[in-house]
Amino acid sequence: MDRDRVANDLTGANSQVLDRRGCKLSSGQVLSAAKTAAAASGLPCQVTEAALLGVTTERNDLFEIACQSGPRYLVISPGKSDPVDCLLLADEAERAKAAGQQVQPNATCALKGDKNTVAIFAGHARAAGVPCTVDAGTLLNPDAYEISCANADGYIIERADGGAWTKAPC
Repeated sequence: MDRDRVANDLTGANSQVLDRRGCKLSSGQVLSAAKTAAAASGLPCQVTEAALLGVTTERNDLFEIACQSGPRYLVISPGKSDPVDCLLLADEAERAKAAGQQVQPNATCALKGDKNTVAIFAGHARAAGVPCTVDAGTLLNPDAYEISCANADGYIIERADGGAWTKAPC
């Protein structure tokens, strides 16, 4: 699970929040480095907020980023792995808690960012061409959501390999 990978991948440097070179970064430096990491990871995201969470066991920086419109992500610099959607981490954490497991604090996202999940689901639904007012959504897997529409039937939307969204009525 991504949640476990993130929690297990951080070294003790996380408690000091130093970068991979052992430096403490200013908030401006963190934001700049996070923007670079997001771009290198291929995220179509205008980074508005970022936090350096620590250093992975492979000595790469781990950032949490918030996008101007859309979800928050965890990204590893410099573009060493696929970004992890914070909605996915939150869903995994809730499932783990429901199963009686403990969730490490560093295995979930904490930035304010855009925590309005309905707006995030609505953005994905618009990209898929869903013709309704979205009032809720549920994560089905990292690339699929069930979308609930106000006063209409919902949709399943999926992100294809190329990043384009498709829709299918429920």
